[in-house]
This record gives sequence, C-alpha cells and structure tokens, in this order.
Amino acid sequence: MSFRSRLRLFFALIVIVPMVALGIVLFALTARSETGKADAGIAAGARAAVGVYREEAERARPALRRMVRDPDLRQAVAAGRRRVAGRRLRGLIVGVVVRAELWSPSGVLLARAGSRRGVAFADGPIEVRGPRRGILSVSVTGATDFADRVKALTGLDALLLRGSDRLASTLAGRRYPTPLPRSGGLTDVDVAGEQYRGRFVPIDGAAGPPVRLATITPRASFAQRIASNRVVIVLVTTMFVLLALISGAVVSRALTGQIGTFLEAAQRLSRGDFRKLVPLQGNDEFADLGREFNDMSLQLEEKMEEIERKRQELAETIRRVGDALATGLDRDGVVALAVRQAVDACEAEIGRALPLAHGAFSGCSVGEVAGDLKKVIETAERDVFVVRADVGSELLGALEGDDRAGRTRRAVSAHGPGVHAV
Repeated sequence: MSFRSRLRLFFALIVIVPMVALGIVLFALTARSETGKADAGIAAGARAAVGVYREEAERARPALRRMVRDPDLRQAVAAGRRRVAGRRLRGLIVGVVVRAELWSPSGVLLARAGSRRGVAFADGPIEVRGPRRGILSVSVTGATDFADRVKALTGLDALLLRGSDRLASTLAGRRYPTPLPRSGGLTDVDVAGEQYRGRFVPIDGAAGPPVRLATITPRASFAQRIASNRVVIVLVTTMFVLLALISGAVVSRALTGQIGTFLEAAQRLSRGDFRKLVPLQGNDEFADLGREFNDMSLQLEEKMEEIERKRQELAETIRRVGDALATGLDRDGVVALAVRQAVDACEAEIGRALPLAHGAFSGCSVGEVAGDLKKVIETAERDVFVVRADVGSELLGALEGDDRAGRTRRAVSAHGPGVHAV
C-alpha cells in the first residue's frame, strides 16, 4: 500500500468514521427528542382534559343539589321503589341536565334517566330515614361536546369510554383503538391501521364505573418532523464529509508533493548532483527538514570536493615518488620530495630543509621564504640548532653519520604576528 493510500485510510478512520457515527447518534437523538416533545404535549393535554372534566363536574353541582332535595325522589329511595325512582328521575331531567343515575351504596344501579353519553358526573348522597339510602350522579355535559372541547383546547384527539361503553371520539369516523389499551402511561395504539400515541387516564367517581379519558395524536404528526430533522442531519453530515474529503485530498497531495520533492532531491544526491537545493516553503517541520537536507547536501559537496582534492594530492604524490624513483633515488631528490610532501600534508605556505653537515645534500625550499614567514621559520631553525646537553650526543651522531645515536628531540615551534612555524 502506497503512502498516499495509507494517508487516506488514516484520514478516513479518524475523520469520516467518527462523523458517520455521529450522524447515526444524531438520528437516534432526533427521534427520541421529537418523541419526547410529543409525549410532553400529550401529557400536558391529558392534564388539561382532566381539568376540564373537573370543571364540568363542578358545573353539575347546582342541578345535583336540586335533585337530591326532591321529596318524591327521596320518598321513592326510602321505600326502595326503583321504578318510581326511575320515573321521578326522568321527570327531574330538565334544562341542562343530560343524565342522572341512582346508585345504591354498594354500587348497584337502581335507576337512570337521560342520554347514556353523559360525562363529568357530580355525585352526592340522598339522605333518607331508614336503612335504604342512595347516591345520585348528575351530568350536564355530553361526551361528544366534551371531546370536541378538549380537542379545541389541546389540539389532540380525545376519546371517552365508561366501562365497556364507548362514549365519544374525535377521530374521523368516530373510530377507537383496537384493542383498547390499559390506563396508565404513554402508549402506542393502532386505530384502523394508523399508528397513534396517547395517554389513557382513569377518572373515578363516587358511584358507577370510572371514565377513561384519552388524549392521542397521530405518530405521523411528529414522524414527519423526525424525517425532516434526519434529512437535515444527512445533508449537514454529507457536507462535512465532502469538505473533509476535499481537505484530505488537498492535505494528502501537499504532503505527498513535499515527500516527492525530498525523494527527488535524494535521487539527485545519489547521482552526485549537489548543486540543486530543496525549495523551502513556510516554517513548519518540512521546512526545517528541507534546511537540514540542504545543509547535508552542502556538506556532502564540500566532502566530495575535499576527497577530490585529496585524490589529486595523492596522484601528485605518486607522480612525485615516481619522479624520485626515476632520478635514481638521489639524496637531493628525496629531500625535495620530503619537503614538498610535508608542505602539502600540513597545508603550509612554505617549507625548507637544511643539512646539519655540509655536503650531505643541497638545501631545499618550497614556496617563497620572505617577510614574516622568513623570520619565523629562521627562529624555529635557530631553536633547533641550539646545542644543549640533552641533544649534544644526537647532533654529534648525526654529524659523524652514526645512526645508533638516540632520537630525543621533539618538534620545535615558533610564532610571529599571524604566522606559525614548526
């Protein structure tokens, strides 16, 4: 796998994969958020509906007080005459009263009158002498009117059930969930194949079965918002992925271009071309690497020039040795060769060899012995020729040609203004 491919893979792992994962998380969060908003609206609607129910029940209190004080009804209850009580209830339902029900204290229905779709009952006891007593429930609110009012107030569809009776529904066609869910928290229900989400709240009275009040809303109402939010998430994520891909391609091309520049420079170095330097851009690590690379190239060029110079010096030395051999190894030629090599080896400007004994060989010099150089080299030579006790035997042996004399002296140096001699 090439460097560019590895770079793109690395970029995908650290940028694109997290962004895709973030998009998935946002998908889940937007669904949860919209569902939570819908649930909060349903719960608030259910509380409002219960409040309206309580208000309607309070509105039935005046009619309840009027009916429980009716003497004929009280007499029928005291005598246990259920039919008479039923006829009297029918006679008392006038004005705003929708339904009236008479219940025994044990929960047995004794008599009823009016529409069976009455809701929001106000309950009160019928006080009579003797063991027989009754509880009267009076409603001044119809179930359909109540459901329509809840929908107008909350914007949610309303359902009303009492026991097994389905009293009212604001759904199209007056439909109801199948099967009916239990009362309690928020739940999903199916109504003729359409999904709804709602809450069923039981409302107990002093007598009779409890009323189940439901506020529901179609899941499509917030599913559309979820879908819209997800479209926005997809568009934003796609935009960022595209920007990331473009940025990655630009960065990848820039990096591989810089690496290609260094590779080309390294190939030039391997061919021995040190003249062309790496172009420098910016002040980043690649610029620092380029500077070091250029410094290395210049140092290599200097080393190569030095090696070439040494090679030429070696060739010249070999030539001189050859010349010396060609002269038959005469003493003057050997001395001249030695002086030349010493000057070259030390990279000196001048050099001179003087004999200790006349006739040993002719004096030899390399370079122009003049000025400060002459003074300092003569100073060094005078220091060499000073006779001291520790070098007397050596000088004597050299003069007499005795090679057995010990060599005890070391190099002697002299200094002048800006010059140095050994």
